[in-house]
Amino acid sequence: MLYNCIKCPHRLTLDLFGDYLKQDRISAFVKMLWEKGIDFEKQVIKDLKVVFLDLSACSDVKKEKRTREAISHGVVKKKTGWSINDYSIKNLASYLGFHWRNKSPSGAEFIE
Repeated sequence: MLYNCIKCPHRLTLDLFGDYLKQDRISAFVKMLWEKGIDFEKQVIKDLKVVFLDLSACSDVKKEKRTREAISHGVVKKKTGWSINDYSIKNLASYLGFHWRNKSPSGAEFIE
């Protein structure tokens, strides 16, 4: 997602809310990657032997309801832990493998 946002700042919004008919056709290769990824994730979760809430077949409304129920029962935690000092975009992006073109990126450079 970060790559798509950097490539085109409107890409995520268009993917979520844009006209579906104007989107590129999803290639068979990408579909295969998704399927293999889903199969791999299911196997990893199975091997972890932890409580798993599978909402993949639920509607969006039901997903939200079941997620809220899981949070209230302690099955899902409200937040996750990251092994970084703070949650700035620079640190999160670096932690996730993104590399900035500018060696010392700063939003202050763009403030007039």
